[in-house]
Amino acid sequence: MQKDTGASLRYFFSRDPLSPHIANSFASSGFCRYNVIVEHLCNCLITVRRHCAMEKLLKIKVDCANCALKMEAAARKTPGVKEAEVSFMALKMRLVIKDDADAAAVIEAARQNCKKAVPDSDIIL
Repeated sequence: MQKDTGASLRYFFSRDPLSPHIANSFASSGFCRYNVIVEHLCNCLITVRRHCAMEKLLKIKVDCANCALKMEAAARKTPGVKEAEVSFMALKMRLVIKDDADAAAVIEAARQNCKKAVPDSDIIL
């Protein structure tokens, strides 16, 4: 039984919004060139990396779970922060910074906002 490479390639490239027309050309040709596929995948990865936001994992000092929730809410309200998540058990904060923002300035602003919300907490840089 022959494996249908066209169907698997159509599925793979259908998940890639940048080039749906490539799937049809690969599937209709009946065979695929390895270097063309690798080159296309590399181009897709480069494009995805350009549009990804920066993620930082920071240590925090906090006394209780309620304070950790307050810190998380304060960090989420910081301009330039796309996502914020605090783990009280691990004493860590994960900040996802928007790609057009300055990471150091956003982290410092989040630190100050958290300090206002919970005065005895801190983000350790």
